[in-house]
Amino acid sequence: MPSAARQFLLDLANRVSELVDRTYVPHGKSSPALRRPTDNGYVFIDFAGSAKYSPFLSVALTYGRRFHTPYRVPDYKLRLRPLEPSIHNLSYNWRRCEGAIYQGPSTWSVDIRAPEADLADSIVPAIQELVAPFAARYPTLRAARDALERDDSWCIGGPVAWSSMVDFDFALQDFEHVSKWSMALEPFYKQQADERLSKCSSTGRHVA
Repeated sequence: MPSAARQFLLDLANRVSELVDRTYVPHGKSSPALRRPTDNGYVFIDFAGSAKYSPFLSVALTYGRRFHTPYRVPDYKLRLRPLEPSIHNLSYNWRRCEGAIYQGPSTWSVDIRAPEADLADSIVPAIQELVAPFAARYPTLRAARDALERDDSWCIGGPVAWSSMVDFDFALQDFEHVSKWSMALEPFYKQQADERLSKCSSTGRHVA
């Protein structure tokens, strides 16, 4: 992404944070993202932008919950990292969210040379009416895991979320559940899920 577009998103995220009274605070200096701490992790909002037709930018939100756990598991280079299972959705999926009261845009198109003065204001309802109820809908590891399994309308779940499902089941130490739901996966993804769980089980560490 061009540096001008990234800086625009950083400034936009900061302005949105101000409008919601810093309930969500900027995360770092180089990432256009907001976070709200919870008692078991945090809620996150990532500001993404497609700059294919720069200086015109299409802004979308990725939002979700990430959970802290007392485990460390191997990454793709087999280095141990904190296990923080997550559940998320994208702003352009909001019409799929059953019962959502939000009626705003799913993306925000802007010319970063002359952005609309009320751009940040127009994003606030998405946080109040999509992100906030999303976070309340999945308050625990088990609630989030079960939502992914049933492909709940408010999240990106189902078979495509197999990697997150493994993380949640390992965090819950529910290995019997893994063996049941993974049987429904296509053979390629079943193998990937089995290998991921095997690596977590063999080299993962409880650190609390």
